[in-house]
Amino acid sequence: MLLFAIAFCASAVSLSAQGGRKAEPNRIIVGDSVTTVRGSLANGQEMEYVFAAKAGSQLTIKNSRPSAFDFRVFSEEADLETEFESSPTLTLTLPQDGDYFFFIRKKAGGPRRANFRLTLHLSPKAPVAVNTNGSGGPCWFTATNGFDVTPPEVIKARQDREMNGYPSAISLDEAVSIFNAEQKCHPRSGMPLSAKEVIVAVSTSVDHGSEKLAADWKDAISSIVSRNVLPKGSLLVGASTGKLIPISGSPFYEFSEAGPRINRIYLFLSLDKKPRLEGIDRSQIILLRKVMID
Repeated sequence: MLLFAIAFCASAVSLSAQGGRKAEPNRIIVGDSVTTVRGSLANGQEMEYVFAAKAGSQLTIKNSRPSAFDFRVFSEEADLETEFESSPTLTLTLPQDGDYFFFIRKKAGGPRRANFRLTLHLSPKAPVAVNTNGSGGPCWFTATNGFDVTPPEVIKARQDREMNGYPSAISLDEAVSIFNAEQKCHPRSGMPLSAKEVIVAVSTSVDHGSEKLAADWKDAISSIVSRNVLPKGSLLVGASTGKLIPISGSPFYEFSEAGPRINRIYLFLSLDKKPRLEGIDRSQIILLRKVMID
């Protein structure tokens, strides 16, 4: 596919306009064609852009001069804020429809002024496919030879998510879609989860015995109910995938299928602060469903 580069040039300006007022961000169009932003900044100066994107879109940013410039992506409405990134390439999934702000910053040190050139590209949300043929497809983590035929970076990405939760805020619909697709890889996985069920489960009255924990869930529940967004560090977990077993001679883990025929679905919270392997607290766990599977 032929990609058309759209260049947006900026002279050496800071984000502050005359009179101390904040300058309006430069609105750019980012889509399936490559968008290029370029310009010149001095030490301590930043350039700000804003673009619209759809929920589930995958944003890829490439920085041609990571030694001189870093960047970050921010959206208050989507509860998304990355750190300033110095890596040559960053890819992340955008959690909801709306505007996203993109900042470029000149690092201290080196030449006082330098030229930047970064590219942005949006890929539409890919459909989630599931197979169980053991060929390294989406069910690789349950296939007999799955860990042998799956690229290490794919294994690491999934297991980082299972340890530390979603790396950024994620739309509830996307999180449920990922969860249901992976649950199909397990026997007796039960009825699929729905976004509505999650909302109802977290917004109803607190279960008996969990009253003191409700205060810890307040911010997460507000994000889910009002914006349909799961916060960074949260994770939907099925009971059949809850036990992590080390793989002998490998730094990776696999999930045990052993256990009773009781299907539990949990929402884990704050795994970015206290990962699963460290032993999570009750305050990090909300039970969404508990049923018997024949």
